[in-house]
Amino acid sequence: MEEQKTNNELSPTIIVDEILRKEPFIREVKSGIISGGSISLGDTIKADVPNITGTCISQEQYLMELNPDSHDIHHDENVPSIVAKIGKDNYKEIKDVRIALAYQKKIVEKQTLYVCGRDTKFTLCNPSPDKEMKKDYVDIKTTWKNRNYDVARTQCIMNQKSVGDAAVIHYYDKSGKIRPKNVSFMNGYTLLPHYDRYDNLDVFGVLYSKGNNRILDVYDSLYMTSYKLEANDKEWVQTEKLVHGFIEVPVSYIRGEVAWDNAQSTIEALEIIYNIYSVIMKRHGWGMLYIKGNVDTKMKKIAGSVILQDNSDNPNSTAEYKAPPTPTGMENLLADLRKQIQIMTGTIFLTPEDVRMSGDISGAAIKMMNSSAYEKAMLDAKLYDTFMDSMVRLFVFGYSNEIKKIAQFSRMNIRAELEVWIPQSDTEIVTNLVQLKGSGLISVETGVGVSPYSTPDEEIRIKAEADSDKLPNDNVNVNSNQSINNNVNQE
Repeated sequence: MEEQKTNNELSPTIIVDEILRKEPFIREVKSGIISGGSISLGDTIKADVPNITGTCISQEQYLMELNPDSHDIHHDENVPSIVAKIGKDNYKEIKDVRIALAYQKKIVEKQTLYVCGRDTKFTLCNPSPDKEMKKDYVDIKTTWKNRNYDVARTQCIMNQKSVGDAAVIHYYDKSGKIRPKNVSFMNGYTLLPHYDRYDNLDVFGVLYSKGNNRILDVYDSLYMTSYKLEANDKEWVQTEKLVHGFIEVPVSYIRGEVAWDNAQSTIEALEIIYNIYSVIMKRHGWGMLYIKGNVDTKMKKIAGSVILQDNSDNPNSTAEYKAPPTPTGMENLLADLRKQIQIMTGTIFLTPEDVRMSGDISGAAIKMMNSSAYEKAMLDAKLYDTFMDSMVRLFVFGYSNEIKKIAQFSRMNIRAELEVWIPQSDTEIVTNLVQLKGSGLISVETGVGVSPYSTPDEEIRIKAEADSDKLPNDNVNVNSNQSINNNVNQE
């Protein structure tokens, strides 16, 4: 029997065909098993693999839903239009502007803000860090901020909430410094993750176009290998193979539902009803002057106003303004659909008229108003833990390699996590920190880490300030001792 060929012996086209396979995004999940029948308590049934099917949805569809100009409402022929009579047997349809609602985009922005509104929270988990380790720890936090890794993290999460998946590729630039690069379907890349049996990232492909050619970059734990398919060609060709400089696949990847997935059908219903409501209000939303009597057809115009004269002597003659009926039922339905969208997506849209309070609002009141958004953000922050671990792990290794401190940095156990943001009173936060520190329930180090005003090197600044405050006192003591000794000698 022939031995199975290794990857080095396989043709580029065979390798690429394997890499190009990807798990699809689905909606409308259905089960192929019909539930029912009776069974005695304690009996067992034969287990089988899940028999679930779904409707495949492309990432192009996500982009169309995200962009208001691509919504189906622009082409929906079921929305009525206004027709005007402009002559005998001559009618003309009045051009109407369709209104597409950008709920999907606002939901993405809101959810991303709640998860990424704060800087990454770092914790040094070593039980007894020495002075040099603390210094390196501050260096890591400062470089993370200076290299805009929080921006890369935020952009990646926003892309994932927009098109389903996204990734950050870590690389060394020409000067040898570690940098992040965001890739997703949003900016023209198709991401192709492949895992081992324990769901660890094993190989990662990035497919994109360059001119008329297709390019596939493949990352494993050692190399970045590039393949090219030229226009009108059928065979892929390997064009490059480089050592990427990391000890694992240098990619931080996230995948999940788009932010509005649970509410897409509700948003579509809201757009249809909103546009029908708009047409009705344009046609029937104005009042009407109703005159009962014998009105002279020769109207007079005085000072810009039209004067209508009733020539009859009928005492029942009247002139009144008829207001249109209020479409209360439709308005209530629109309001309920907006509410359902917020419930389904865990997103709160507060407008100025929704807040009827004066003065500084307490943190408890704000959390109550934003409770569903806060809960959604807390869940997202936990689900993104693996992604954040990968981001920090690859950054720390890359930066240690950059400054030749791999051994020193490998001793550090750094925990990084997303800290949920919510509109709240900074005054209340600072007051609570002062009270907790004063009562001995938290340390200065914990307070510095939580304070909204702390910089990455805040602890070093505090220590330097404390040391500088001690110097004058020490000098005074030394001078005082010298004076005492001089007085003793003179005596």
